[in-house]
Amino acid sequence: MPASRTRQDPSATFIGSDGNVNIDGVHSRFVQEYRDLIHKIGAKFVTAGEDGSVNFTLGGFGCALCSDSYMGVRYQPKEPKKVYPGWMQRMQAVTSLESTRLPQENGSVAPGFYVVPIEPDWFIYRLEIQE
Repeated sequence: MPASRTRQDPSATFIGSDGNVNIDGVHSRFVQEYRDLIHKIGAKFVTAGEDGSVNFTLGGFGCALCSDSYMGVRYQPKEPKKVYPGWMQRMQAVTSLESTRLPQENGSVAPGFYVVPIEPDWFIYRLEIQE
């Protein structure tokens, strides 16, 4: 299970499509298993949270001067390793990730972390960040 592997590696908070694990923003280490997995599932990158969640980002865009939008698959354990006040409230369950069906702000999708449950502990997500 890919989510369990990343949950066992506390240093793997950001894994690039090339299998490199970001250590401190400057240094990284290569993990062949991660590269193989990311290529197999078609992820752009993987992020793992201290709460045990894992986001497999399948598409999106972002830049320093524009809004960011990412979509992918999220593993969110029912029993998180750590609990952060307010974090679960930021995940908003919706029935569709289609832009017209999400909350709007200033003519576009409002910032937020929207999820559609697909099975226990697994979600399809859309993350909208406005700069």
